[in-house]
Amino acid sequence: MSAGTGGLPVTLLTGFLGAGKTTFLNRLLADPALGETGVIVNEFGDVPLDGTLIETATGGAVLEMAGGCLCCMDGGVLDETLADLTEAAKKRGRPLSRIVIETSGMADPMPILGEIGASGRVRLNGVLTVVDCLHGKTTLADFDEARRQVAAADRIVLSKAELADADSVSRLRRALGDLAPRTEILDTGEEPTMLLGDLSSFSGESEVSDSVPHASPTDGDRIHHAPAEHAHHRHHHHHHGTAYATTVVRADRPLAPRALSGFVEVLVGTLGSRLLRVKGLARLKGETRPFVVQAVQGMVHPPYALDRWPDDAPEETALVVITHGHRDGEVEALFGAFTGEVATDRPDAAALSDNPLAIPGFSSF
Repeated sequence: MSAGTGGLPVTLLTGFLGAGKTTFLNRLLADPALGETGVIVNEFGDVPLDGTLIETATGGAVLEMAGGCLCCMDGGVLDETLADLTEAAKKRGRPLSRIVIETSGMADPMPILGEIGASGRVRLNGVLTVVDCLHGKTTLADFDEARRQVAAADRIVLSKAELADADSVSRLRRALGDLAPRTEILDTGEEPTMLLGDLSSFSGESEVSDSVPHASPTDGDRIHHAPAEHAHHRHHHHHHGTAYATTVVRADRPLAPRALSGFVEVLVGTLGSRLLRVKGLARLKGETRPFVVQAVQGMVHPPYALDRWPDDAPEETALVVITHGHRDGEVEALFGAFTGEVATDRPDAAALSDNPLAIPGFSSF
């Protein structure tokens, strides 16, 4: 996992059928500050419609992909579309500053994120998921695609809140909190530049402070405190039934780049198809800037540095690991092995990285 060279930031805009993605996107693109935005609209049907409804401010460009869902298309199709979009913008003499990909309503975002990671033209800014306040709770209960869209989100935007009663919105927020407990939930009335801005500044504040060792976990949460002699490592779990689990691992001292790389790659190899996403910021030895860490299923994105630490984020490594199901201590054990947390009942980093056969699916780095 070597540092990435950057590229245009890409935001994946997703949400279930009828959530209001196109209406929301139009509002964003009406802001002159977001004028140099390229938009890729993916429609499931053969007749493109959404792209004709999108209006960009000066300097923008829209490219439609009809005839199939991006998550089901052959590899390389998205990269070709990204190349076409950026080339068209250059020919117009108006190069792009960012790209937004609006998925179809039935899209699973995970394969699309993998395609973004495989492209050398762009880097992932994050996932913005629109949820309809009128039908969102029912949709989440009935459709796995909707649950995966929420689980993958870096930021959730509630639409049609003015059409729903306060109790319905509160119940929806609780349901979203169960599926994505670390994710910011906003409404469409927020400033466009804030909604579409940097989605990588994960702060990872846990609901129960580590300074309160005897606090009782809330229902559905388990807080694991590191022993006193290793208090620089802190972990947090949240899981909803057996569908998805979120684990947060932290280290407040700088990590060696090889240790971080080893953890992410072994995590990918160990969890296999159970791993949905890894996201967060890393504090590395010899660096004053934070590095954005992203992995989607089997694809590890090249990390890249932000100019500075976000104002609301402590200068520490904080990574969110989203998985299918939960196995106690699984993620923490791997993180501890690579970051120096001692335990007698698990292998250390050398054992994990020097013997690839010990980890199913892992190849040495």
